[in-house]
Amino acid sequence: MELNEITPKIYEQILYDEDTDSYICYNREENVTDYYDGNFNKISQPLFITPLEDTNYYMLTVSDDANYEQKYYYICDKDGNKLINDSFKNIRSYRNCIIVKNQENKIGVYDDNLNLVIPYGTYESVTYDDGKLRCKSSNTDEITYLSENFKPIAVDDEIKLLFGDYYYQKHNDGLYYICNSEGSVLKDKGYFEIDNMEGRIKVRSSDKYPRLYGLLDENLNEIFEEKYFRIAHYSTKKMTKLYLNGSIETYDEDNKLLETEEGPVFVTPINGMVGRRIYDQYPDANIPGEHSCIIIDDEGNALTPKYVKVNPNTQPGNTLIVNSVMGHSDIVEGILNSNLDVIIAPQYGNMYVKEENGTIYIENVWEGSTTKYYDLYGNKYDTKEELFAGTEKGNGASAWAKESIEKAIAAGIVPDEIQSEYTRNITRQEFCKLAVKTYMAKTDYTFDENTESPFTDIDNTYVTAAYNLKIVAGKGNNKFIPNDNITRQEAAVMLNNLANLLGAKISNDATQFDDESSFADWAKSAIYSVTSIKSGNTYIMAGTGSGKFSPLMNYTREQAIATLYRLYCY
Repeated sequence: MELNEITPKIYEQILYDEDTDSYICYNREENVTDYYDGNFNKISQPLFITPLEDTNYYMLTVSDDANYEQKYYYICDKDGNKLINDSFKNIRSYRNCIIVKNQENKIGVYDDNLNLVIPYGTYESVTYDDGKLRCKSSNTDEITYLSENFKPIAVDDEIKLLFGDYYYQKHNDGLYYICNSEGSVLKDKGYFEIDNMEGRIKVRSSDKYPRLYGLLDENLNEIFEEKYFRIAHYSTKKMTKLYLNGSIETYDEDNKLLETEEGPVFVTPINGMVGRRIYDQYPDANIPGEHSCIIIDDEGNALTPKYVKVNPNTQPGNTLIVNSVMGHSDIVEGILNSNLDVIIAPQYGNMYVKEENGTIYIENVWEGSTTKYYDLYGNKYDTKEELFAGTEKGNGASAWAKESIEKAIAAGIVPDEIQSEYTRNITRQEFCKLAVKTYMAKTDYTFDENTESPFTDIDNTYVTAAYNLKIVAGKGNNKFIPNDNITRQEAAVMLNNLANLLGAKISNDATQFDDESSFADWAKSAIYSVTSIKSGNTYIMAGTGSGKFSPLMNYTREQAIATLYRLYCY
């Protein structure tokens, strides 16, 4: 029996949800979303209930009547009865607690009896960490650890001798404090490093790069502020040397400046890369086994692992040469691209980036005593002729994406027109076709190619289908802007919409991203939802590293293909 034969409505779209044995019916002109059960009886909404892992409770997901994409989450019993009336934007459960985010984006924590043990807004973020809760303060960067009984605990209770009557102890904020033998704090300020320097104390309070040190006297007063890369004391000469960037200050035992001279350079700007600097912790050591160089941004955030050396001059294609150690002492080179992603990991000697006839490539003359060639995606060629032939096709893909792309093409979800230049940013129109072809390959869905486009700036059947499936929306004023690139947060929304169509389930181990404050309000729930969906052992979409999601970064063809292939395999 046809649904529209027994109801007074004519719907533009009807979707069947296997999990709830119900139908979701849309009438966009009248802004209507109706629901029917498996027997075609009209209901308010189907009950979408999933267990909250490690608890005796469940989560009820409710869609906004005016906007099906807007979800609200409740804690309920197995029959869907709400146990807490408040709705949440996010719910995560662990062994003895349930962490929630309310509609005002404030975090709260309930225990296994649903008592609110951590009131909303007490902490900016709460995560479960190896049997304890890691809580970040809303007003400061202070970290507090709570036991399974929700009581504050110290990370390290041991009191260690500094010198004389001074001791130090690590507190639950992760910092060391100077104290007496009983653990009573003698100086309010905490430090990441505390070290005895012959009756004085070398300290470092910032965890940012570069590491900067200061000096306290025997009365815990600051002698030198924390601005020095290195502090060395010479007791026989009764002097102290303090290293700035490119100079050394020498002080006598009364802390009077004796001289200033040239010294090692610890921080070097990278030529051609604005806001990128090389921090070398031991610039004058040159020890092969000491990985001491790291690339940082202007705020001191680490952008790469540590290397023995980083060339401060960019190469053709805005690439960088970095050095590491193989074995005990062999120095090997690798290549990073302009995003500081690894093109070739350090494993060979004598890497050169060259440009010839408009083609940029990498030449290695040490591997197996022969010369090998690489394109800027890390693909290897035995001869230069093979390299040029391969790059002329323009089909280069990053090494991490090649297998997914090949499988996605074999599955028939990749349109012919984007089977090249995989590192290019993907457009809105291209993403629509890729998403719809994924949905069609995964289901029995077909669409009428004569359906009228809802947009005035494009008449494309795949864009129209993606819109009707509620995978994408317009940009306002009946415009779609098909050739605009998409950002990571826009991709997250589209991927999450498709995941909902396919009935994908979120897990309860969502990552809390440190750059959440830069998420658009309309994208937050989708970002946390899609980064909580696993396809096998891989999340559909992940962050960009260092606890960030980078919502405004552009999305590439290969990233889109890889993530949609994961949804296809879900």
